[in-house]
Amino acid sequence: MQAVPMFLLIARFGGRRRLAAAWKFLAVDIAGSGVLLLAILILYFKAPVRTFDIVALHDVVLPTATATLIAWLFFIAFAVKLPVFPFHTWFIDAQAEASAPVALILGGVLVKLGGYGLIRVDVGEFQTALHNFAGAVVVIAVVTVLWSAIAVLAQDDLRRVVGYVVMSHMGLVLLAAATAAPVALNGAIVLMIADGLTAGLLVLLAAAIVERTGTSSVRAMGGMAGRMGKGAVLWIFAALAAIGFPGLAGFVGQLLIAVGAYPSHRIATPLALVGVLLVAGAMIVTVQRIFFGAISERHGRIRDLGTLELATTIGLLSLIVLLGVLPAILMDSINFSVITLLSRGGG
Repeated sequence: MQAVPMFLLIARFGGRRRLAAAWKFLAVDIAGSGVLLLAILILYFKAPVRTFDIVALHDVVLPTATATLIAWLFFIAFAVKLPVFPFHTWFIDAQAEASAPVALILGGVLVKLGGYGLIRVDVGEFQTALHNFAGAVVVIAVVTVLWSAIAVLAQDDLRRVVGYVVMSHMGLVLLAAATAAPVALNGAIVLMIADGLTAGLLVLLAAAIVERTGTSSVRAMGGMAGRMGKGAVLWIFAALAAIGFPGLAGFVGQLLIAVGAYPSHRIATPLALVGVLLVAGAMIVTVQRIFFGAISERHGRIRDLGTLELATTIGLLSLIVLLGVLPAILMDSINFSVITLLSRGGG
C-alpha cells in the first residue's frame, strides 16, 4: 500500500537522481509484494482449510517441501523489504535521494516492516521450515552486516552513510530471526525500535548539514564544529547511538542479539560483531571529517541548528537515552510477546 505514495514523494521532492531512485524503489517493492502474494496464495490453496486467517492457518500441517517453499517465499519477500544483501541497493539509492521526511520514513519505519514480517511469519508460523534453511539465512545476515560495514568505510555521500548504517542493523535483526532464540529475538525488536529513533535522528541531522553546506560530500566538509556547535554535539550522540554505545538504546538490542545468537552460531556471531566494530570506526571517522580539521572558506557563515530542529532532534535523543537507561520500560512486554510467539510457533 505504501509503494505508490512513497514513489511519488521520492520522485517529486527528491534530489538530482530522484527519478531513478523512485523507479527502482517501485520496481523492487512490486517484485517483493509479488513474491509475498505468491506465498500467501500457495498457502491458501495447499492448506486443508481455505482461509487467510493466520490464527486458523497456524495449526495446519503441511508437507515439509511445501512448508519450506512457502517459508522461503515469505523470507525473500521480507528480506527485500529489510533490506539485505544483495537486495539493498533500492534502499541506499532511495535514502540518498529522498527528501529528509521521506528518508526518515524509509529508514525509521519502512524497513522495520521487513523485520516484523520475518519474526511474525517465518519465525512465528514456519519455525520448523525456517530451521531447515537457517544456515543460509545466517550466511546472508553476516554478509549483510559485513558488506554494509565495508560500504560505510567507502562512502563519501553522507546520506548513503546513514543508509548503510541502517542496513547493518537490519543484518543483525536477520541474524536474530535465523537464531530464533528468545534472547536474540528480544534484542532484534529492541534494536528495531532503537534504530528507528537513531535513523530518524541521523537523517534529520544529515539533512541539516547538507542544506547548510550545499553538498552531501563528506570530503567537502570539515571544521564545522566551530560553526555548528549544537549540531556537532547532537551528531556525536547520534553516531554513538548508531554504533551501540552503552547507555543508549542500540546497545541493549545489539548485546541481546550477540548473547542470544552466539550459542547457536559461534562463528557467525563474532563475524557480525566485526561488522559492528567496522561501522563504529567508520562513524568515528565521519565525525572527524565533518566537524574537525580545517574549515572550508565556503562554510564560514553556516548557521547552527534552529529552535524547531533542536526540539525535534533532542526529543529523539531523549527517547534513545531513556530506552538505553531504562530498557525495562519495553522489555517485559517484548519478552512476553516473544515467548508467546515461540511457544506456538512450531506448527
